[in-house]
Parts: sequence; structure tokens; C-alpha cells
Amino acid sequence: MKKIITLLLPVAALLFASCEQNQNFQKVVEAPATLVYVAEAGIDTPQRSNIVVIPTGYITLEKFYQVNVNTSYHVPATATLTVSADDVAVYNKAKGTSYKILPAENLSVSAYVKPAPVEKEDTGDETTEPEPEVEEPFVPSSSATVHIAENERLSTEYVRFRLGGDISGLTDENYLVPLRLECQELDLSQKRNVLYVVVNITEKLVKPIESVDDIDGSLVTARTGWTATTSDGITNLGNIFTSSNTSGATFPSDNPLTFTVDMKAVHNVAGIKLLSMYASYGYTDVIITKIAYSTDGENYEEMEIDQEEDLYIGSDMGANVGFYVPLEMQYVKVTAAVRLYLGSQYGTYRRLVQFYIYE
Repeated sequence: MKKIITLLLPVAALLFASCEQNQNFQKVVEAPATLVYVAEAGIDTPQRSNIVVIPTGYITLEKFYQVNVNTSYHVPATATLTVSADDVAVYNKAKGTSYKILPAENLSVSAYVKPAPVEKEDTGDETTEPEPEVEEPFVPSSSATVHIAENERLSTEYVRFRLGGDISGLTDENYLVPLRLECQELDLSQKRNVLYVVVNITEKLVKPIESVDDIDGSLVTARTGWTATTSDGITNLGNIFTSSNTSGATFPSDNPLTFTVDMKAVHNVAGIKLLSMYASYGYTDVIITKIAYSTDGENYEEMEIDQEEDLYIGSDMGANVGFYVPLEMQYVKVTAAVRLYLGSQYGTYRRLVQFYIYE
């Protein structure tokens, strides 16, 4: 028996050492807090909205935001976004800006349910279009409340952000709209509880077009006596008023260059068209970056041309720009580039062959 006990003691020691090594590493971690927020909110992620002033009025695009929850396990809740004047100073101090708050009469925030897509009704004999949505009148408001259903990650309604009203008093280029989030049932995110929207006021004469039919005028092909000058090295500019689509004016590089057209009389111009040599074959194209116009050749109104929004490329690969209203001009200063898609040995293809106006 003594010998057996002696043998068991080392085994017991090994078991004791093993128990010491297999410690309990289990740790209780608290679940993250349930937070409500707006994904686009935050002082470092300001949103942008525009009022584009055109000769016949102004254009705005409404925006929509939803309130988010960071988990699918929560009670039903309501959330409210309200204009917060105090947060204008917070933003200006953090960003070194001096924005004013947008006047209340020019802003509408409201709860909005986007209509579901409606398919065309097939009656057998004919297919009928759904009734068009009736635009709601602009009503100024500074607060909107939306609902968040139990365990849902997004609010049922959107917060609809609209600009409008009488904008004649908006004399600054930019304004700020801070919308502060409130929710009684859930905790708020500290980083995404204020939605900052910077409102930009711009004047625009160039009309985005999807076809040359959107230009309110006809192409003027009679250009007798018209002349063009440049100080950027473009040669043979007189050729852009002929019927030839191969002679043209030669551009020395792919860079944007400027030339000025004198039409010898004032025209009511609804649009402008430029065509490069062999554009229809895909060898070249024209990029218009700026247009300035004048009736006396001294005082010019200048327009920047956005390639994505303002420039329409027609079936002949001509570059077309349209205006919201016909503009009086005799002198047209155009900054454009003729881009070449072939090797340097085809540099003679870098030609502008036509300058037209729509009137």
C-alpha cells in the first residue's frame, strides 16, 4: 500500500499543475449602446445643396435623408431634426468660415414617404400610364419628425429637405443649415447627431440639354463676313466659317486655347456648336471649357462650361451648348481644346472646322 501511495503522489502533482495552467479566461463584455444617428451627419461631412438662379427664375433639387439605428434590436422610436442656429457658430469656428444661417422662409424640412414605383397597368386592349405625382407647394418649416419601427434600422419616413420661397434677399454666395437630431427613446450618436447642409447660390445661363432639340433656336449656317482672332497660336481661323469640314483652324496643342469671334452684328444666340475635323470618325473631339459674350467687344459676361452637365455631343460628334434664354451677343470668346486620339504624326487632324450659333 505504501508503494501505491508513493506512485499516486506524482500523478496528483501533475493534475494540480494542469489545473493551474487551464485558467478561466472568460470575460464578460457589455453590448454596444443602441444609438440613433443620421449617416450623412457630422461636422466633417457637410452636405451640399444648390439654388441655381436662371434668367427665368431659379432651380433647386430637393434632398432626402433617413434616420438610422446601429442595431436591429430596439424599441419603437421617433426622431426629430430641427434647425439649430447655435450650431452655425460651432461650424464656423471649427472650419474657419463665416456662413450665415439660411433664412427660415427659404427652407422646408418635412417628413416624407417616397411613393412606391408604379408599374404600367395592362388592361388587355391598351397600356395606361400611372397618374403623375402632384408637386406639393413649398411651405417653410424648420423641423421634421420621423418614426422608427421596432427593430428596424432605418426610419419609415424620409426627412425631405427643400429650398424655395422668395430668394431675392439671398445676397451671400453660401448659407448654412444645421439640423440637430433629437430622440427620446434611444441614445444619440455624439458624432452624427447634427446634419450640416451648405447651401450654394449660383447664377447660371447655360442650360443642360439632352438633345439639340432642347436648344430654342435653329442652326445659323450663313456666316458671311464673320471673323475670328486669337493670341494663342491657332492658325487659319477664318476657315471655321466655311462649308468645309476638313480645312478648319489648326490648334497647336491639346490644351484649352481661346479665340474671339466677331459676327459683325448683334444676334440673339440660343446656343453654340463647335465641330472638329474627323470627329465623326473618333479621331478628335472638342472640349469647351469657357464662353464669354459681349455686344461691344469690351464688356464680357463669362460662363464656365461643365463637361458633364452643360455639353451635349451630337450625332456628328459636334459639341453643343444651350442657353436658358437667347443672349444678345456680337462677340463670342470661346476657350476650347481639340483633343487628338492618334499619334503625333496625325497632328494636322487637330483642327476646329466649324463654329455655329443657334438663333
